[in-house]
Amino acid sequence: MAAEDEEEKVEGKEPKKEKSKSNIVPLILIIVVVLLIQGGIAFVIVKVTAPKADVVDTTAQDSTTDTTGSSVASTAPANEVVEGKVHTFIVNIAGTDAERYLKLSLQVAYDGDAAKKNKTFLTTLASNEVPAKNYINQYLSSLTLEEVSDKNAQQNIRGDLVRGVNRLFPEGVELSNIYITEFLIQ
Repeated sequence: MAAEDEEEKVEGKEPKKEKSKSNIVPLILIIVVVLLIQGGIAFVIVKVTAPKADVVDTTAQDSTTDTTGSSVASTAPANEVVEGKVHTFIVNIAGTDAERYLKLSLQVAYDGDAAKKNKTFLTTLASNEVPAKNYINQYLSSLTLEEVSDKNAQQNIRGDLVRGVNRLFPEGVELSNIYITEFLIQ
């Protein structure tokens, strides 16, 4: 071996370096293993510390029951008009120190025949949109995790909202229903 190195030096060639390749393979393996371990640790930390999403049944119901136990029939008027605009509310759930929130999207419906008879019906609805949204926002942010997690939560919320919002309108102007299009507890 020494004779070969001397021959290469005489000919102007560098001696062969065999050990450099053998050191690179274990180094690459160590780096890959460390990265995999770090990825696994990060995955576990994210899964353990992430809040659990509640599974909520969002199937439609035939009637709406409020928290007082009375029932609001969701039988639509013969000429019910559902407003195309979707109203979305995102509020902190009461009693969770802002760690949990409720996202609720809804559409309002009214009796189309009543709107035709009362010429100011639609303008009254539009002019009371801000107070209605304020009421809905305050109502939703007052709900506790137990209230929004109840199996009848959507029906209770719909009934309470219909009655509460209708109190804001003058005589002869009222919503026939509120439809929940999205209900998410996080």
